[in-house]
Amino acid sequence: MAMVNYPMRSIVGLFDPLPYYSQAAPPLFNLLCSAAALLPPVAGRLLLALFVMAGLFWAVARAYGPRLALPAIALLSGLVPALTIYATELKFYGLEMAGVAIIIAWFLTKSRRAPFGGVDVLILAGAMICGLSSVLIAGITVALWAGLAFARRRRLAPSELAWAALLALLAVGYYALIQRGTTIQMHNFPNAYGLEGIDVAKLFSLSIYRLFGNRTILIAIVLLINLADYRSAGTQKLFAIIAAVLLVCAILAAVGLYPAIAPRHVAWANAFALMLVANALRFLIGALPRLDRTKRIAVMLPLAGIAVAATGVTAIKATTMHFTTEDNGRLVAWLAKPRTEPIGLWAGTQPVIEYYSAYEPAIKRNRYFGTTNRRSARIPNEFLTEDFLDEPHDEIGDVIEARRDDPGGYDLRVIYLMVQNDRPPADALIAEAPRDTPFFIATSHADWESPLSFSRQSRTALVGALDAADCSHALELQGKEIFVLKATCPAS
Repeated sequence: MAMVNYPMRSIVGLFDPLPYYSQAAPPLFNLLCSAAALLPPVAGRLLLALFVMAGLFWAVARAYGPRLALPAIALLSGLVPALTIYATELKFYGLEMAGVAIIIAWFLTKSRRAPFGGVDVLILAGAMICGLSSVLIAGITVALWAGLAFARRRRLAPSELAWAALLALLAVGYYALIQRGTTIQMHNFPNAYGLEGIDVAKLFSLSIYRLFGNRTILIAIVLLINLADYRSAGTQKLFAIIAAVLLVCAILAAVGLYPAIAPRHVAWANAFALMLVANALRFLIGALPRLDRTKRIAVMLPLAGIAVAATGVTAIKATTMHFTTEDNGRLVAWLAKPRTEPIGLWAGTQPVIEYYSAYEPAIKRNRYFGTTNRRSARIPNEFLTEDFLDEPHDEIGDVIEARRDDPGGYDLRVIYLMVQNDRPPADALIAEAPRDTPFFIATSHADWESPLSFSRQSRTALVGALDAADCSHALELQGKEIFVLKATCPAS
C-alpha cells in the first residue's frame, strides 16, 4: 500500500505525510523507496534488503568482529524468519532494525572511560534517521551510557555535555519532522495509536512474543547460552541495554506515549535477538579451545551446518518472495490474463493494482468497480466519537459510503475496523456489481481460510452480502492472503 506513494515528487515530500492511503515513513526510507520504485518489485525488495543487511552486518562486525557477522545474520535469518520478513518487506521496519542494531553496537563498544564526542553523534544520528522507534531507543541508550560513565568517572566533561546537547537537538528536530510526517496516520488510526493503560503495556509485550512466534523457544535457548557467560562485561552490557529499552518502552506504552501494539511496531527487537545470537556464538567459539577435539567437532559441525542451511534457505525464500505477507504475485498474474468480466475490488486490492500496474500494464485493461478515493485526508473528528461509532452499522455505512469519492474516502474504511463490521462496504460493492452477468471479486490482504479476525471479518461480510443478494459464487483463485470469487447476481 505504501509503495504507491513513490517515487516522491520533491524533496519536501520526503518530510510530509505520504499523499495516498494515510501512510507515513521516515525521510530516509522515503528516499530509498523512491529509488526502489524505479525497479521491478523483486529488485526493489532486494535493494532495500541490501541496505538493511549492510547495516546489520556493520553493527555485528563492529561489536563482535567481521568473522561473526555473517554467521550470526545467517543463523537468525534462517531460524527466526521475522528478520528476513521485515528486511525484504517494502516498509521501513527493516531499515529501523538496522538502525537499532547500530545503536546497540555503539553501546557495546563505547567505553565508559572514553569521551563522548563528534564521532558518537554522527553514528547515533545516522542510526536514528533509519526509523521512528530508533529515536527513542537512541535516547535510552545514550542516557544509560551516560549514567554508567558518570558512575565510573564521577564527572562528565563540558565538551561531552555539549556534544550530547547537539545530539538531543538533532533528535528533537528529527522527532518534529516525524510528527509532521505521521500526523494524518496517527489521527486516522486511533484504534492503533490512541490507546493507553496497562493493557497497552501488555500488548507491547505480546507484540514481541508474536514477532518471534513459535520460534520464541529458539530465542530462549540463545538467552540461556548468553546467561552461561554472565560474568562477561560485554554480556552484562547487552543485558543492561535490553532491559532498559524494554522497561522504558513498556512504561511509555502504558501512558500512551509509545503505541507499539503489533509485531511490526517492535520489529526492531530483531536487532537485539541478532546481538544475542552473535554474543552466544562468541562465547561458544571462545570456549572451544578448552574442549577436546571430539567435543569441538560436536559443537562446530551442527553450528556450521545450521549456518550453511540457514543461509541457503533464506536466500531462496528471499528471492522467491516467500517472505511476503500476501501472494500478490499470483493475483497480479491472474489479473493480467485477458478477460471481459468486470472485477470488483475488495479489502486491500485497490493499492495492489495501482502499484503493480506500473510493472504489468495488462492489468490496466480490466474494468474495475468498487474503487474509492485514495488521497490521504484526516478523518473528521465527529466520525471518531463514541456517539457515532455506537450508531447502527448500516447507518454508519451510509455515511461512510456516501463519502467514498471524496479525499480520504479510502481512509474512512478504518471505521469499519473500529466497529468490527465490514458488511456495509460489502453491501455497497455488491450493489455496484452488474446483474445477470458474471463478474469477479479480487481480494488482497484477506485470506479465504485464515481464522484470524481480520480475514474472517472481511470474508464473512463479503459472502454475507453475496448471499443476501441471492448471488451465486464460487472460488476462482486462492493463495496466501489473496482470493478471487466469480459471481453472478440476479436483477432485482
